[in-house]
Amino acid sequence: MKTGEIQTFKGEYEATPIVGYRGLIEIAYRNPNLKSFRIQAVYENDEFDYQYGTEEYVKHKPTHTKRGKLTCVYAIAQIKDTNPMFCVVHSDELNRIQKLS
Repeated sequence: MKTGEIQTFKGEYEATPIVGYRGLIEIAYRNPNLKSFRIQAVYENDEFDYQYGTEEYVKHKPTHTKRGKLTCVYAIAQIKDTNPMFCVVHSDELNRIQKLS
């Protein structure tokens, strides 16, 4: 039996696909309403600020020298007829998520 396979009571095999972030992006781009999608890494020496709420924004200016350690990543999606939507995930949460896979 291979990793990710489960043998059923009938002796057949059942597989559960695990889709990574690249696969999820590919699936997202199949939606005709998605105008753009971007993922960016933020490092400790970058200028970075964001706010959730009624006046949401992301401001990121990467430094070009000695960026330092990774602090977070963010994704921005632009869907037809909506304001851009974003999500920020900090490095400690990224590490926790990585351990799950």
